[in-house]
Amino acid sequence: MKITHLRASSAHRWIECHASPHAERIAPSIQSDNEAATEGTAAARLMELCLKNREDASEYAGTEIRLASEKRNWEVSDDMADHIQAGLNLIREHVGKGTLWSEREVHFKVRGVVVGGTLDAGWHGQYKSELKKTAGKLVWQLHIMDLKYGRILVEAHDNKQMMIYAKGKMRELLAANKKVDEIHLWIFQPRNEITDGIPFQHVTITPFDLEEFVATTLDESVKGVLAPNPTFNPGPHCLYCKAQSTCVAAEKLALKQLRNAHTAPTRDRVGELLFAANFAIKYWNKIRELGKQMGRDRTPPTGWKMVEGSRVRRFPGKETEQMKTVLPKLRKITGQTENELAPRKLLSVSKVEKVLKEKGKKKELIENLYIVTRQQDRLVPESDKRDAISAAMFFEDEGPDDGQAE
Repeated sequence: MKITHLRASSAHRWIECHASPHAERIAPSIQSDNEAATEGTAAARLMELCLKNREDASEYAGTEIRLASEKRNWEVSDDMADHIQAGLNLIREHVGKGTLWSEREVHFKVRGVVVGGTLDAGWHGQYKSELKKTAGKLVWQLHIMDLKYGRILVEAHDNKQMMIYAKGKMRELLAANKKVDEIHLWIFQPRNEITDGIPFQHVTITPFDLEEFVATTLDESVKGVLAPNPTFNPGPHCLYCKAQSTCVAAEKLALKQLRNAHTAPTRDRVGELLFAANFAIKYWNKIRELGKQMGRDRTPPTGWKMVEGSRVRRFPGKETEQMKTVLPKLRKITGQTENELAPRKLLSVSKVEKVLKEKGKKKELIENLYIVTRQQDRLVPESDKRDAISAAMFFEDEGPDDGQAE
């Protein structure tokens, strides 16, 4: 079965294990409800909508967005809106007069194989250089940003996926007679606890660095994938491989790492590992809960601090109650029809405020119609830019807050 397309998102795997694309094609399909992956898709979709419509993420908090690839809707939480807003702020701050793209398919060919994928966000323009040789001078820069909504740390340095995106986009720019002097790679990972508070990793490379990667690493890897008998090379990159459960090479590595030979029956050994895994997961969850409790008790672990949870504004009651009590009042205040205020469900507080702004009315008109609650306080590293909760704050009521929204 000939390989004609290699996805950038799995480049970290097929560059290391040339047989993985073939193995994944013939691997048995395992049905699983991967909510984490769907949540990541929803976060990327939210960022795309905000960039396309020039809106803040808070505009979508409490509303559902359509995920075409998943054939389902996803309700945007306040946490997700807060996370994505950090990326939107950085993009808007840096783009300036440059050209911005979002959710753009980029690709190019290596040895006849199409290599590429979907770029979350990127921009191109003239900005001040950060490299030593040209520091302070205006140069043409290509910026590539990839959103990683998971909690496992992803490094920007030597990130193959990002460099493939950069090559695909640079190829388009050069074909349009546009210059690229510097390439900036951004990993935006707002939920990783190691980088919480500093959700961006930023690496700068030159076009020469990129071309060297394509001519050596990428070319040799594609050559290996196309070989008659591609080699298996198990390692950390096996983690999300579709063929992992049936791969003999991955099995041998796992058993070797566990200092176990093939003497024990597979069923027994897998059973033991599942018990061990459950214990390890529960143990670290207990450590996390202990850390949070220490924070709530005003004695956070060394290097950590407690910060206030996000404040959430919402109309009270369930959806049916809102339609009976809140909707009539909003119609009177805004002059909008029921279909305009509740196309599927009642608009969020932020969206109703936007309607008022467009009509030249003050947002204070609806202040008595919504309530403000605060989410649980969070334990974060001391490097987080948010202020730590003071001693007096620990004694505040953590329930619904009738004060004004921040």
